[in-house]
Amino acid sequence: IASQCQYGMGIAWGCKLRGDRRVCATFCGDGGTSEGDFHEAMNLAAVWKLPVLFIIENNGYGLWTPAVEQFACKQLADRAAGYGMPGLRIDGNDLLAVMRAVREGAARGRRGEGPTLLEFMTFRMRGHEEASGTAYVPKHLFDEWAAKDPVARFEHLLVARGVLKESAREAMRSEMAARIDAL
Repeated sequence: IASQCQYGMGIAWGCKLRGDRRVCATFCGDGGTSEGDFHEAMNLAAVWKLPVLFIIENNGYGLWTPAVEQFACKQLADRAAGYGMPGLRIDGNDLLAVMRAVREGAARGRRGEGPTLLEFMTFRMRGHEEASGTAYVPKHLFDEWAAKDPVARFEHLLVARGVLKESAREAMRSEMAARIDAL
């Protein structure tokens, strides 16, 4: 939901008043961008040039409603233009792309240039909450997005660059699985 965007804008205002270099990051889903709280926070943050990142986790569905039925703009990042701030659409399953976008948006905020809207394209491999299930999502989307798993992608990148050996990768996976199973 978008109510935290209001809190984030307030935190960013406090940072600006204190003169520190902090930047606040707020998160909401694609469905939350249709709420008034989202637009009010973006508007005021832009007018006051607050150091805040408005991060949208666009997984294609606001609860059970497909994102394409929620808004008329081509992409949610386009909404930033109406508030005079940059809006970027990023592959949310690409760790390095996410890091670059956050770094650039944070630097912009620290320079006093105001907020940035970041739309991270990703996918929810389970229901919106435990009770909703996934029957409303076409099966092929699970297959497509499983191939884009961010952890596996980053592991492959590390192996390809020689930073991580395949044997060490498998050992870490086994260790993590054991730790999770022990919980």
